[in-house]
Amino acid sequence: FIQKNELFKAAKELNWQGDVRLLWKGLDKDGSGITSLQEIDLKSAEQLAKFKQHATEKFGSAVAAFRVLDKVRIGKIRAPEFIEGCKAHGFQKVNKALFHGLD
Repeated sequence: FIQKNELFKAAKELNWQGDVRLLWKGLDKDGSGITSLQEIDLKSAEQLAKFKQHATEKFGSAVAAFRVLDKVRIGKIRAPEFIEGCKAHGFQKVNKALFHGLD
């Protein structure tokens, strides 16, 4: 979730010259004062939710899933390793976009 004041503060810190109010209006589609991934990219939000559900059911948590997928135990996973591992453990709806969304 991102609140309106957080976006305005970040835009100021980045010295962004665009219209922050217009940007916020485009992001906060329901006018709640908070925006989420669901409002910005519903497809990605749904894919992330499905991954989290699968990871929780199969491994107990997303953190535990990453520990299993990290075969070399270095605390990092590359996209091909992530995609292969997810498919090997029954999560077929995986792609680079999901990996990069989690990275």
